[in-house]
Amino acid sequence: MLEAVTFDLWETLITEKGGISDALGEYRTEEMHRVLTELGYEIPPILVVKAWDNAFPKLRSVQDAQRRPLTISEHIETFLRTLSGVSSWDTTPLLGDPSAITALAKPYTEAALHVPPLPMPGMREVLTQLREQGCKLAIICNTFETPSSVLRILLDRLDLARGIDCLVFSDEIGLVKPDPAIFEATLARLGVTAPSRAAHVGDRAETDVLGALRAGMHAVLFSPGKAACDPPAGAHLLKSPGELPTLLASLG
Repeated sequence: MLEAVTFDLWETLITEKGGISDALGEYRTEEMHRVLTELGYEIPPILVVKAWDNAFPKLRSVQDAQRRPLTISEHIETFLRTLSGVSSWDTTPLLGDPSAITALAKPYTEAALHVPPLPMPGMREVLTQLREQGCKLAIICNTFETPSSVLRILLDRLDLARGIDCLVFSDEIGLVKPDPAIFEATLARLGVTAPSRAAHVGDRAETDVLGALRAGMHAVLFSPGKAACDPPAGAHLLKSPGELPTLLASLG
C-alpha cells in the first residue's frame, strides 16, 4: 500500500459546478461594485463585470508564466487597471490607497464564504477510507482569488480538514503546481522519503499530473462523468471517487 496520497482541492475535493461558479462571480463583482461606489466611483455594474472578466485571464496567464503565486494586491491592482481601460473612470488614485485596496480585497477574497463550494460527491467517504487504512493525506492547492486563510475556514465548515495530515497552499509556501518542489515539500512534511510511495490526485493534467510525475510520484487524473479524457503518459485515469481505493491499491 502507498504511504501517502495528496489531493488537489478545487474540482477534486470541492466543486463550484452546478451554478455555484456563476453565483460566486456575481457576488464578487456586486460587492466590489458596492465598495467602488462607497469610494466615490459610480461605475456601471456591467463595466465592473467586464473588467473582472478581462482581468481574470491576465492574472492566470501571469501566474502560469511566472510560476509563482500572485498576491491579492496584484489581483486588485490588475482589476483596477483593467477597469480604467474599459470605462471612462481613472482608478489610478486607488492604486496608491492601501485602505481602498483592502476594502476591495475583502469581498474579492471572502466571496466563497458567502457562496460556498460543495464537497465533491463521494470524496469525503474516500478520504475516510484511506485514513482508516493508515494512509497519510495532504492537500496541495494553487490559491488564486481565494487565499489560504479563507480556504482553511471553508475546509473546516465542509468537514474536509479533519484527518488531513498536511495542508499546503501556494500563497503560504511560495510555490505553485506544476513545480515539483511543491510536491517534494509536501512529501517531506508527511515524512515520505520515496516519492514512488505516494500518489497525487487532481483534475488538471498540466499542473496536477505533470507536476506529480516530475516529482517522481504516481499521478491520477480525476476526470469524472462524460467529460473524462485520456491522461498524459504515465498517469492513471479516475472517473469516479469510489474507484480510487482500488486504483491506489494496484499502485502500492
